[in-house]
Amino acid sequence: MAVLFASVLFVGSAPISAAASDSFTTTKRTTSAYNKLWPQLHVVGDTIYYVWAESDGSEPNGPGYWQIWTAGMRTDGSGWTATKRTTSAYSKWLPQLHVVGDNIYYVWSERDGNYLQIWTASMKTDGTGWSATKRTTSENSKWDPQLQVVDNDIHYVWAEDHGYWQIWTASMRTDGTGWTATQRTTSAYDKSVPQFQVMDDNIHYVWAEDDGSYYQIWTTMFNLDSIPPPTPSLISPENGDNILDNTPTFKWASVSDPSGVTYQIQIDDNVDFSSPVYYVINLVDNTHALPDENALALFVQYFWRVRAKDGAGNVGDWSEEWTFTMVPIGTIGVLLMPLLMLLPFALVLRRQSKRYSMR
Repeated sequence: MAVLFASVLFVGSAPISAAASDSFTTTKRTTSAYNKLWPQLHVVGDTIYYVWAESDGSEPNGPGYWQIWTAGMRTDGSGWTATKRTTSAYSKWLPQLHVVGDNIYYVWSERDGNYLQIWTASMKTDGTGWSATKRTTSENSKWDPQLQVVDNDIHYVWAEDHGYWQIWTASMRTDGTGWTATQRTTSAYDKSVPQFQVMDDNIHYVWAEDDGSYYQIWTTMFNLDSIPPPTPSLISPENGDNILDNTPTFKWASVSDPSGVTYQIQIDDNVDFSSPVYYVINLVDNTHALPDENALALFVQYFWRVRAKDGAGNVGDWSEEWTFTMVPIGTIGVLLMPLLMLLPFALVLRRQSKRYSMR
């Protein structure tokens, strides 16, 4: 399986021309006798922040372990300062960074002895507070991680080897909590060099994917909205009602969501709703009349509940469960029902008493 291993660098929103000109002045920033690869940068204000992987020459019979280095300088080219950030006896590759406010966030692939794992780190823009964390442990190598910070969340994407290289995404809070990773593709073709950009409530992805003959461009979009809609409140039938109509109309308080909502309703004769006698989704109104073909049985206690689903696919919580009973002769009938149930026995006793009185 051939896989494209490359890292793409975006600087701002406009491409940088490498055409020769009188104003294209280059400067060698490092001179040590160790190889450096995968440099990345982010310009914020009048400061340029850098990250790269650098061999430390310490690996026995090899080029050394690749370590993470960072640097910073002014946009006028002054004040270059570089610092080695890692020292462990495992190689790190493909570092990325994103500067937001007073913080710099990093991600890279690091070998754990057998597989390449995802590591993240953060520090202050003044170079203090460096902290790195291993985020994955599965027995699959991860390659070419990318990141973007939006508000209080950090989003990631990478390619992961599952026999075929698949697209994985992850997110966590900027304080390092809430790490969640998800495999997004499963097809038997290799995916490489994923990139993404968060725009409003959407994440747009692009990657190269082998189709058996050539690598093709694939894209997708994922909605960031993960907040479910509110829980509806039930209105009628009221809790504990005895109703005449075996195809009743159900009503609940409407709820709203920026992406729109639909409703789901369940009716069951079990309080655990383990086998609903009626379940319908994608209702656009906050009322629903039971169809004739789903008419309810007489003298049975039913439970019903409703929930909402928004346009981004988030499903809210179920409402509380209310009960009702189908009693065709109404509430008065319920009061008289014990007497009505005894009526046949009363008639039998009356006939027997007459028979004995005639003797």
